[in-house]
Amino acid sequence: MKAYTLGLDLGANSLGWAIVPDEPDVNGVGVTTGVRVFRQGTEPTKTGGEQSRNKDRRDARQMRRQLYRRGRRRRKVQHLLVEAGAIADTPEALPELRSYDPYELRRRGLDEELKPAEFARVLMHMAKRRGFKSNKKAQGDARKEQGKVKTAIASLESEMAEVGARTLGEYLAMLHVKGSKVRNHYTSRAMFDDEFAQLWSKQASFQPDLWTKDTKDLLHDAIFGQRPLKPVDHLIGRCQLEPKEPRAPRASWFAEQARLLQEVSNLKVLPRRGEERSLTEEERQRLLHELMTRVSDVAVEAVKTKVLKLAETESLNYEGGQRDKMQPNKIEARLRRLFDKEHDAKADWLRGTVWEALVHDEAEDFEEKALADWGLSREQVDALYKIERPDGYSRFSLKALKRLLPHLEAGLTIDKAILAAGYKTPETEKRGWLPPVKAGEFRNPVVLRALSETRKVANAIVREYGKPSRIVVELARETRGTMRSRQERLSQNRQLEAYHKTISADLAAQGIKPSHNLVEKYKLADECEWVCPYTGRSIAFHQLFGATPEFDVEHIIPYRRSLDNSFMNKTLCAKSENQRKNNRTPYEAYHGTAQYEEILVRISKVRLPYEKQRRFTIKELPEDFANRQLVDTSYAARSCVDYLRQLGVPVDTTRGQITAELRWQWGLNSILGDDEAVKARDDHRHHAVDAVVIALTTKKHINNLRRRYEFGREERFPAPWEDTGASKEAFRQIVRASAEAINVSHRPWRKLQGRFNEETNYGAVDVQKGEYVYRVPLKGITPSKAADILDPAIRQLVCQRLKQHGVEGGKAAPAAVFSDENPLYMPARPGRKAPRIDSVRIRENATTMMPVHDETGRAYRYVKPGNNHHIAIFEYTDEKGKLRRCKEVVTRFEAARRKLAGEPVVRRTHPEHPEARFLMWLCNDDMLLIEKHGTKRLYRVQKMSDGPGQESVNIMFRAHTATRLDDPQAAESIRSLGPRTFSAQKVTVDLLGRIHPCND
Repeated sequence: MKAYTLGLDLGANSLGWAIVPDEPDVNGVGVTTGVRVFRQGTEPTKTGGEQSRNKDRRDARQMRRQLYRRGRRRRKVQHLLVEAGAIADTPEALPELRSYDPYELRRRGLDEELKPAEFARVLMHMAKRRGFKSNKKAQGDARKEQGKVKTAIASLESEMAEVGARTLGEYLAMLHVKGSKVRNHYTSRAMFDDEFAQLWSKQASFQPDLWTKDTKDLLHDAIFGQRPLKPVDHLIGRCQLEPKEPRAPRASWFAEQARLLQEVSNLKVLPRRGEERSLTEEERQRLLHELMTRVSDVAVEAVKTKVLKLAETESLNYEGGQRDKMQPNKIEARLRRLFDKEHDAKADWLRGTVWEALVHDEAEDFEEKALADWGLSREQVDALYKIERPDGYSRFSLKALKRLLPHLEAGLTIDKAILAAGYKTPETEKRGWLPPVKAGEFRNPVVLRALSETRKVANAIVREYGKPSRIVVELARETRGTMRSRQERLSQNRQLEAYHKTISADLAAQGIKPSHNLVEKYKLADECEWVCPYTGRSIAFHQLFGATPEFDVEHIIPYRRSLDNSFMNKTLCAKSENQRKNNRTPYEAYHGTAQYEEILVRISKVRLPYEKQRRFTIKELPEDFANRQLVDTSYAARSCVDYLRQLGVPVDTTRGQITAELRWQWGLNSILGDDEAVKARDDHRHHAVDAVVIALTTKKHINNLRRRYEFGREERFPAPWEDTGASKEAFRQIVRASAEAINVSHRPWRKLQGRFNEETNYGAVDVQKGEYVYRVPLKGITPSKAADILDPAIRQLVCQRLKQHGVEGGKAAPAAVFSDENPLYMPARPGRKAPRIDSVRIRENATTMMPVHDETGRAYRYVKPGNNHHIAIFEYTDEKGKLRRCKEVVTRFEAARRKLAGEPVVRRTHPEHPEARFLMWLCNDDMLLIEKHGTKRLYRVQKMSDGPGQESVNIMFRAHTATRLDDPQAAESIRSLGPRTFSAQKVTVDLLGRIHPCND
């Protein structure tokens, strides 16, 4: 094929691509487009955020491990007690132990002799619940959760001290006597350890031959022993400057100091008159001293007025934006306060040895070094653990950071410091294809998944068409940043949406139909407090939204010189003043006049964002200013470019802003929709249209756009190939024909990953009749569920309580109905305390329960199957000669069982109709050609479930181009697999959008 440019529109779950010839003919031969759709690397949460796709599975696995290890620990303690002769190794021994009240025994054991079996019961009880032990290396949410637990533990310790309880067991025994709850308290491992020591000391004094020191050591290790954390070094990414070195934790002092120095170097002073400047050395040192001795964030306003002591006519680039604080090096500040006078003399040792050991070593190893080798006190060690540590990892290794820090301390920015330290940009290895993406290189799961799909498509294009002469890529915003930053961006977008709704409601109340442009006008007026920045005139509502508006939306840096149509480059201006300013920057139009001074004062009072203020003071624009605005410099974009360059061809980036402008100028918005102003986002093929624009985004077109803009937005932009004789309409038709020919390639989801069954565990009442029970908390129970309580006595008590409080129908019981202050008890038996009811067993009938077997093969619980993996469809002729169909719906659990057993996951023989002919099997996102009104149309499987009969199913199909799941026109569904109702051919759509028959 002739030389071509490859345009890529890369999103979080889609990839639009376009092959545009470098020298097209008048017919546009060679323009080829396609779209690949795949699942995002993360999944949405119920709160609207995102999380790793494996999080739920990982949490469940951790809980299973915890339960298994707890049971193994108790079995080990039981075995040691049998060996010591405290209990007998008989089936009757455990039931006897369970008959004892462990809380009463833990209280008595502090003062009285306990029988061997009684003390064994205490030890078994402590082995089951042994309290919380802090993970010193916990990060993020885990550390916050630990903070909550520690606060609750401190509160419990205060309560124990108030009542004079010597141990936790004694305190719980007091609660038990009062009838209060003894569970669901946050307890610490140290509480149990202390109680173990006191109980053992007392009981050993009564029976020294039984409770020996060797037995104590063995039991203590069995009860309280804990394995070290699993190493995760292999998951840490490589340093950008030292590829063989792992990235340093952000909790390292060197990483934190490098971050601080970069922040200070990036801080700029914006005078009311003149260009921005960096801090003077004296200002810089004063600020660094402040940020290295403070343990809390410093307000930007305080930095400006109290630390730097700037004049009222000066502002900082951090003002007016999203940041209102600067974060100090809290590690350094805490170390200074902790070691006080010793700090300066031992600073290097404290930072490089003590603190690094705290960050990297296990708690036991660090404490041994600190207490035995370094001579630190227990109070100092505990204080070190309390120092707040940032989460995550730096871009650089410890080795690289140590080389960079001297240059950063000299005031260099990070890019200049890298060069000064002797590092060079590593050469990208050139290949004839893109190699697999290594997970260690990209810790962002969204970028990792997107690049993996890009690799498949790019390699397929190279195999089919050869290497491109150039690649241009645009990354969607949702692929950039960390998961936390994307969630913050999502939160900001929600706030912005709420703000837009408020504005729209205000406009509607004034009798104005809201639109994007009018909402933007309103926001700009709010931003400048309804005062024209250029003239100082007040802006009345009717002057902005009336029939003849007196104020315009104005580009601060003229659009045709900057190609920047973003909100950050817009403000309001009186019409006459806008015409006078014309194609000039504010500096060019007003510098040297009193009006310019007034403009700078006005924008400083309304506190516009720093970036917008800066545009008012730019003295001159570089020749390539517009081109600079178009290059995506985000980390995700740089990573993508570095990866694509392995093909050995030039790779450029562009931004969505210029893509949207060119798409509108070339009239491509209405190709897939009716609105020329906005592109149709409900059709996956819009990514391919964008890819055509991206491929054609060259300096020539950008310069053309800049020149042509002076004729006004009503003047349409010329076609890209006008020199070949192709008119704008001809170009539009070429793109339309290419887009309409696209068969969207959906990545099928056939993996066995995911939840195998529902979370609720069931017990069997009568398996033959399909009767099972599950347990639910009493709080919040509904009358309908209460009617299905298995135990008739408990059912009567619960229903009576609900009736007393007027709870009826499907309404859930308020918290006060079964609160801790108003508990429900079973009727008391003679001589025994009435047990409290906290949860109840609910009866349920089900036919699809799956047994879970223990090591002996006994079904000890049942679960409901989770999602279906596939449906296998068969066809046969019945006894009457009629053509019939049947199916086998296979759950993910059953598919996984087959794979583990070495059986085929998809069976081509029906279990009840072995003579039936296998037709096909369907998974989610499989593709089918379905005949409708005499035409075959391409659909994908959206979801599927079983039905009551052998031909009955519920399969939902979605048009291959549809992006919305709520569009009824793009959906098809079938309820029967009968030959007359289901006429479909299963196909595969390859990476380049070509349809192939799927010969199952």
